[in-house]
Amino acid sequence: MALGLSLLPILLILVLMAAFNLSAEKAGLIGYLACVAIGIVFFGVTKPILYYGHLKGLWFAVDVLLIIWASYLFYLVLEEAGIVTIMEERLPQIAPSKGMQAYVLGWIFASFLQGVGGFGVPVAVIAPILINLGFEPLQAILIPSVGHGWGVTFGSLGSSFRALLAVSSHPIYPLNLLSAIMLALTCILSGWICLFLVDGWKELRRSFLWVTSSGLIMGGFMLFGVWMGVWNLGTFLGAMGGLLWFIFLVRLIYNHQQISPKTLRELGVVFSGFGILIGVIFAVNFIPFLVALLNRVNFHLTIPALETVPSQLSIPSHATPAGKVAQVAILSHPGIVLFYAILFLVFWFKYLGRLNSASIRQVGTKLVRRLISTTIGIWAMVTMSILMEMSGMTNAIAHGLSAGFSRVYPLVSLIIGAIGAFMTGSNTNSNVLFAPLQMQTAQLLGYPTALILAAQTAAASIGSTLAPAKIIVGTSTSGLKGKEGVILRKLLPIVLIQILFLAAIVYILLGIERIRL
Repeated sequence: MALGLSLLPILLILVLMAAFNLSAEKAGLIGYLACVAIGIVFFGVTKPILYYGHLKGLWFAVDVLLIIWASYLFYLVLEEAGIVTIMEERLPQIAPSKGMQAYVLGWIFASFLQGVGGFGVPVAVIAPILINLGFEPLQAILIPSVGHGWGVTFGSLGSSFRALLAVSSHPIYPLNLLSAIMLALTCILSGWICLFLVDGWKELRRSFLWVTSSGLIMGGFMLFGVWMGVWNLGTFLGAMGGLLWFIFLVRLIYNHQQISPKTLRELGVVFSGFGILIGVIFAVNFIPFLVALLNRVNFHLTIPALETVPSQLSIPSHATPAGKVAQVAILSHPGIVLFYAILFLVFWFKYLGRLNSASIRQVGTKLVRRLISTTIGIWAMVTMSILMEMSGMTNAIAHGLSAGFSRVYPLVSLIIGAIGAFMTGSNTNSNVLFAPLQMQTAQLLGYPTALILAAQTAAASIGSTLAPAKIIVGTSTSGLKGKEGVILRKLLPIVLIQILFLAAIVYILLGIERIRL
């Protein structure tokens, strides 16, 4: 009973979005209200839990929204400076077919942005560029959504994997290599799916060899980086390897025509903009002086010990320990770092004569107009996930799945990881919520803990592309506001295929482990 009631808000959102095409904002608000009602009536949620749950939800929502507002502002600055137009006009000279454009932008470049950016940035930036290149809006969102999902765990400078290590206290080896192997193989599948989304089997057959070779190189570079200990750069290294291989394929195999000097100059302007972004991110994270300076200012939320009361269904009480939660070094927050990069971009493009005061004001107007409803939807989704956690619903889901399916727990561990990412919109949050439970259950059932934790984070990486909060980010820049349900319906079977693919890898690795022992 507890499992069914706990799943109800999530299922409600899925049904409203996928079956009734309700917008993510409306579905999220309804799911949130259902969560509050179920928590009070059946899980013994008290007024203090509601108060601190909403306070924590607002705190986490601001954490996410800083990234969303910054990523969309980044795109608007590129658009106003004419960078998007350059890419539309010049990219077809380098990558003349839609398959190659989807390959380089929706897969390789989306992975690159995931490596240095984070929450929703790849879709928010890539989708409108693909639309302007002639892709259907739905295609333009699906392709980068699938294209970057494999890289979330070791992207964003390894924040998700860092969280996994922190909450589980598990030795880094062999957890790092098992996670990298799963995601490296999934990278190849992601490339195949991206091409399939362009023109079905026809495009995939035509480009199978070069996309497979690119996937092997991207996955191999990521695996090598993780093996060498720089796992926080895993996705970045993989994407760089893929980009170098793309240049080789285009220059020496697929495009023998001489690229004009004008095209090279304009593409230099494009890459200078993204180079500024990369430079700022690396400076903030790897220059010791800046790291120390920017991490001095920290904010945190403190909550007291809280516990649910006995309810009608005699569901055991759930305790939330007192302490600091969600400590944030605000000056080095990913969203604020993006704002730093945007400031440098504005000065650079003003120097080049591509921006003026009027165009900057236009950017601000577009930003506010398009992201109000997005902000409401994100708040509802994040607050719902926090209330589910504090009421015990999240634990009920995880315990119910693990207890009922102990014989196939490796598959269940993948489902738990993906559900956690769907609920919270984040691989990192899924790891924080479920890694301790996954580890304890694996020990009780006799499964290798490293393998189960690797399955948790790999599935959360893939499952995060399904999160309504992320889908909202994509629709906010692509003209598909209110169509989140359609996108979710299209993404769901793709993610299920990827999860089953991961399941096959997990069971193969489990078989190898048992043979070795």
